[in-house]
Amino acid sequence: MVGVSAGGLISGTTSDRFGRRPTVVACIVLQMGSGLAAAFTTDYVALLVLRLLAGGAANGLFYVGLTLAIEVIGSSKRNVVGMTISLSWAVGTVFLGGLAYFLRDWWSLQLALAVMSAPLLSYWWLLPESPRWLLSNNRTKQAKISLQKAAKFNRVTIPDEVYEKVTKLKDKEPGEKSKYNLVDLFRGPGLRMITVTMSLVWFATVAVYYALIIGSADLAGDPYLNFVLGALLEIGLSLVGLVAMERWRRRPVVGGFLFLSGAACLAVAATPTERQDVIRYISLLGRCAIGVAFTTLTVYSPEVFPTVVRTMGVGVANMSSRAGGILSPFVSLLADV
Repeated sequence: MVGVSAGGLISGTTSDRFGRRPTVVACIVLQMGSGLAAAFTTDYVALLVLRLLAGGAANGLFYVGLTLAIEVIGSSKRNVVGMTISLSWAVGTVFLGGLAYFLRDWWSLQLALAVMSAPLLSYWWLLPESPRWLLSNNRTKQAKISLQKAAKFNRVTIPDEVYEKVTKLKDKEPGEKSKYNLVDLFRGPGLRMITVTMSLVWFATVAVYYALIIGSADLAGDPYLNFVLGALLEIGLSLVGLVAMERWRRRPVVGGFLFLSGAACLAVAATPTERQDVIRYISLLGRCAIGVAFTTLTVYSPEVFPTVVRTMGVGVANMSSRAGGILSPFVSLLADV
């Protein structure tokens, strides 16, 4: 969790400074390199450090890639694309469960996961840079080339006047900044409110999410099957989130399902301990509600930050979320207080 937290913040900063595509490829290289090294290291401390780097790279790859995808498509398709990316995480988790079932020793599993990152290196040639990021950094020629490639791929023709309107370089205002840092997220009142709000929402969401997931470890039966079934549940929740966003938009879905999960947690606390059957069903309801809120929040977060600080903002919110993830295993200790 520490590596994932740091990875979100660092990748967000580098993505806004150097671009989405270079950051994605750097995360792929770091994920593959640290994974391979972890498979062959014989030192426990080195293994922890390498796993920390792998976690940070994987988190950066996911959220920077998500931001890039959202920036290169139209607003009408963002729900589908965002949820498809969230769905791919769940599908990958199902695959991980199956792979772990057949590769029972950690070395083989670690090596297999590291080697699987190798084909992603082709993204350096296949992945386009975000036109929004290019325009926000006054790289209008590169933005025009990127738009032309997209138009050619989609077999459409963009009139020259559209290019001129989209790629027209705006004159800078006196004192306007060309580079931004983390401090800028808290400088203006509007952006500061967005940053603080998203950080608190992410913290609470992930704390509840992992606290409820940890309880699944107590389920009877094969642990590999339980892991895969939990991942399959995530696939269903992603589809529910997609339908809900299409009908009610993002903010009501996030708020509504967070409220439902919180109500379920309170109901569990108020239920007598001898009614384990009732507690189990209410906990499952809370688990589903927080899952929908989590996947919806993943799509919603990049949209509320300006392009110039978008991945930095997502990185700060993600860092706060991992603090909740670190604390979640200790929530059960409150029952003994």
